[in-house]
Amino acid sequence: MALIPSGGIGLGYGTLVRSGLRQRIVPDNANGFYVVARNDRGTAFAHRFTRNSGGSEATDTGAPWANWRYVGTAEIPTFDAAPTHAARFVYSEDVGAQDYAFQSSANGKFMGSYHGGAVLSSEAVRIDGVPVDPLIAATGTRVTVEHSVTLTSGAANLTLTCEIAIDPGDGGLSFAMPATASAAAFAPAFWGMGIASGDTYDQCDLVLSGGTSEFSLPVGTGTTYLGAARRIRLRDSVTGRAIRIDTNAATQPAFRRASVLRTPARTKWYLEGLTGMNASKANIVWRVRFEAGSGPATTPGANLLTNGGFSADLSGWNTVMSGGSVGWNAGKLRATRGSGSDNRITQAAAVLPGAAYLLSGEHQTSAGAAPSLALTNNAASYQTPAAAYPPTPFAGDGYTAHVVVPTAASSWVMLLQSVGTAGQTSDFDNISLVKLADAI
Repeated sequence: MALIPSGGIGLGYGTLVRSGLRQRIVPDNANGFYVVARNDRGTAFAHRFTRNSGGSEATDTGAPWANWRYVGTAEIPTFDAAPTHAARFVYSEDVGAQDYAFQSSANGKFMGSYHGGAVLSSEAVRIDGVPVDPLIAATGTRVTVEHSVTLTSGAANLTLTCEIAIDPGDGGLSFAMPATASAAAFAPAFWGMGIASGDTYDQCDLVLSGGTSEFSLPVGTGTTYLGAARRIRLRDSVTGRAIRIDTNAATQPAFRRASVLRTPARTKWYLEGLTGMNASKANIVWRVRFEAGSGPATTPGANLLTNGGFSADLSGWNTVMSGGSVGWNAGKLRATRGSGSDNRITQAAAVLPGAAYLLSGEHQTSAGAAPSLALTNNAASYQTPAAAYPPTPFAGDGYTAHVVVPTAASSWVMLLQSVGTAGQTSDFDNISLVKLADAI
């Protein structure tokens, strides 16, 4: 059952197949093996797979974790070198989920792959189409790792297949999750994900679906929402190394957005489906390439907003709706929630319609205060006319950024605290709007 053709995965890329042995399986232990693959720059990649281990926190479904799953890649000096060679460069080394995750609408727990709870129905590791035991050393031209599992959310089941092929030309990875349909509801579902290890993957090159321009943006510690991305390149500004992801996800039904979460230990990318609609999808594919260098670090442009840091007051900002109160507090804008209407604070921004911008900010909030950022086409409303980028909640305390594309030259950045429990507070700081590219 090889649904990833050797010629590529439908993203417009061919596959170069050279003569001779291109890949080998190296057993690690009873629950792990490597696929060592020649690449197109004279070295090799060691891709690691594991099973029977995964998440056991309160948000995880937990055991079993029966299927083989991908957990990382390192570059090693030669095809014959040990996968753990001392001179290796590690791109990704993380036992967390690097394929998919689904949160059950029934109990709120994540399931599948690292998160557990999946019933394995079939599995195969193949070399050149022939099934092999990955705990026995073997060589060939092309390795694939495939599994099918069933996930249960409430009374409904979702059966999905995930297939990984190691490219015989450049040694990269191709993932595919073929079309499936189910009544099971997930909130949310992540159709694809991966991890760049370390704290220096702080740059991103992005191409949006429907666009042709590749533009760069900084990746701050926190969450950056990338929108309808078709290419994501995460770059390490210290080494110049990069992990590039090309995907068709944004063209598929029920796609919501791509995002990146950076922490001190890693930078993780996600392909997210619409909440409640993501048990039924089309064919999701993504390719992962490991690059040696992709240019210097990105230098952010100037902030187009006035007084985004609220250093001494709220000058430049207008409170256009106040159901509670809005004021200056120790170098931040503090919104105190009301029970009758929203708090909405805006600043006009002269922008270029169809260009790409990075809208970002920081906040600290009391529980449930529900702060959001938006780019609107009206000084006071995000509904009429519809906002270019509707209010999107902060991902948590700290930094959140959004790639936005204005639809009108006269636009407004809106800080929103939605109506709710009176007295809850949100402290906004370092609000920024930076131009990334003249067109997508």
